[in-house]
Order: sequence, then structure tokens, then C-alpha cells
Amino acid sequence: MTAHLLNAESKIEKKDLVLVTKRHGVKTLTLNRPAKLNALSIELIEELSIELLRTEQEDAQLVILRGNGKAFCAGGDVTALSLKAKAGTAASIAEGNAFMQRQYQINHIAASLRKPAIAVWHKIAMGGAIGISIPLDFRIATESTMIAMPECGIAFFPDVGASWFLNRLKPGIGLYLALTGVRVNGHDAMAYGLATHYIKNDQIEHTLRDLEDVSSATKSFGLNQINEILSAHSTKTNSSSVPVSKIAQIFSQPSLTAIINGLSSSDAKWAQDSLKSIRAGSPTAVCVTFELLRRAKELSAEQCRALEYIVHTNFMRLPDFVEGVHKKLIQKPAGVPAWSPSTIEDCSRDYIDSFFVQRDDTLLLRSECADPDRQNRFTG
Repeated sequence: MTAHLLNAESKIEKKDLVLVTKRHGVKTLTLNRPAKLNALSIELIEELSIELLRTEQEDAQLVILRGNGKAFCAGGDVTALSLKAKAGTAASIAEGNAFMQRQYQINHIAASLRKPAIAVWHKIAMGGAIGISIPLDFRIATESTMIAMPECGIAFFPDVGASWFLNRLKPGIGLYLALTGVRVNGHDAMAYGLATHYIKNDQIEHTLRDLEDVSSATKSFGLNQINEILSAHSTKTNSSSVPVSKIAQIFSQPSLTAIINGLSSSDAKWAQDSLKSIRAGSPTAVCVTFELLRRAKELSAEQCRALEYIVHTNFMRLPDFVEGVHKKLIQKPAGVPAWSPSTIEDCSRDYIDSFFVQRDDTLLLRSECADPDRQNRFTG
């Protein structure tokens, strides 16, 4: 924990999984599960949900979301979820669904938050971490930022609102991130429309202190003022690792087959690496993810979550999911999963469509959190 968060002028309420810091009009929520890279367990989700909802009733003018240790957040705890899937009983499936209900709920709360909010993407920000933070008004990337949507590699899919925001990034970027699981840095995050500001690590505490000081001096602390402060501390970024135009040429193609053919015909290293990643992932996950983003293009943020939850309930019965998590995350050293179907070409249209058929309960979100204007504010 930084010296700033332990400053004597701050009021700190120590919790097991969330550190709550209040100074002037700024409330900082720090995910505090560092040994697990702040992965979203059900207990952490519940604590964070309570604090976000409480913020709506407090006099805080700004909310800051951070992570303690070596990561902002490594995403949802897919290992725990896969163990529920592996058990395969009606009770274990229901428990896995209940966990995902809570993940979608906190995603919904974060997207609905009526107070201005900032996420500091310190180092690792993966999967569900992006889901809870990208709807916020500002997202800060640094030179240590590493962002990825690695779900297809473990036979899952980009969820908790990903089908909304991935479709609103620059052309082709969403599918590029989703299908390849590529790791992008802070410069990429800016170029691809994920982050709003790039601030070096040694300036983060100065930036937050300035936000606190200005907040204490005014009763009306709006988005324009916050943006001015963040921009004053921002640094110009380098060009992205892979040019946006190059990604768009291939990943804006209308079919998965066309994308694969485009990558196959390119001699560029990034294209060959992308093709290798897609081929290494679960064919089912790759095909379903492509179809999910296609179906979600014209949906609202709320409708995207509802559709993703249906897909989730089907993945809970997918042997590939258990296989992928075991071989990639649990087994040491990691192994090579045996996927079934074994190739993208073996995934039939009927098979892919079956993942969009409701199997269990429906997604229920707290109506008092819903603010349509806030839900749909991310534009990339």
C-alpha cells in the first residue's frame, strides 16, 4: 500500500478485501486481494458492491478504483467457477450461476454510478477487471499497464459487459482483443480507445492529490475539472504495438473464416502471432465469441449483459471450460488442452447457436441501480 493511502490526513476503514480511503470529497476503493492479483472472488465483489452503492448516498464528489499490489485486478476467479462446472451437479451449476449473477450485478452498479469515477489500471487488468472499470468516466493507463481479454484461451468468453464495450472500440479492435487474448500495454490502451489518459506511475499519487485538493475547494467538482487535472498530468503516448489501420483491415471482415484467411495470407509477425493464438484457443470459445459480438452490435448495455449470461449458463456445461482452466491455470507446468471440437471448422452452425439458448435462470439486476444514460456512456 502506498504512503498516500496511509496518509495521516486520510480516514481509512480497513476491510478484508476492500480498503476504503476518504479524503475531502474523494473516496478511493482499493481492491485488496494481492496474493490473488485482486481476482474477483464472490466476497470481494460483495464488499465492493456495498461500497459503490454506499457512495451514491455519501457526499463524495469523486470515486477512484485501484488495486493493491502487482495488479489492478486479474478479473473474475475463473478457477473457482470451473470447479463448480467440473462438479457438474445441479447444485454446483446453480452456485456458479449465482457467482456470475453477482459479477454482472457489480458491472451494472459500476456502469450506473452517478458519481464521477476513475479507474487506475495499475499493471494487470484482465477480463472482468475491464468489465467493472471501463464503464467509468476515466481510465488511467501507465507504463506498467497490461490489459488482456484471455478468455478464449481457457475456453470461456469475454463477459460481464464485454460484448458492449468491445463493439464500441475502433474498427476491428474488439474482435482482435477478444479472439486473440493479446496483451496490450498502456500506449495500446490509448490508441485502441480503452484508456482515456496515460499518466506515468511516478505521477499517479501527485495526480490523485491534486484531485483531492481541488475537490476540497469546491462544492461542484464536475467531469470537465477532473479531465483538466488528469490531462495536466498526462504524457504523450507512443504509437500502438500494432497500427489500428492494420488491425481493422483484417478484423473488420464479416466472418470468422475471412479473418482467419486474412491472417493466414499476411507475413506480418503480429498477424501470424494472432493466428497462432486463435488456433491455440478453444474452437468453441472462438466461434461463440465471434457470434456473440455479432449479435450484440445493436443491443443496449443491459441487453448485452442478459445475452452474455445466457451464454455463460451454457459454458458451465462445456467440457472445454474445465479442460482449459485445468491445463492452463491449475496444472503446473501448464499443459496443452485437448479441445472438443478440435478445430474451428468442426463447429457447426447449430452447435454455435445452441450457446444462445436459455438453459437456466435469467439475469436479474437491481433496478434501483439502473440509469440508462450512465449505462450507455462508454463510446470508446
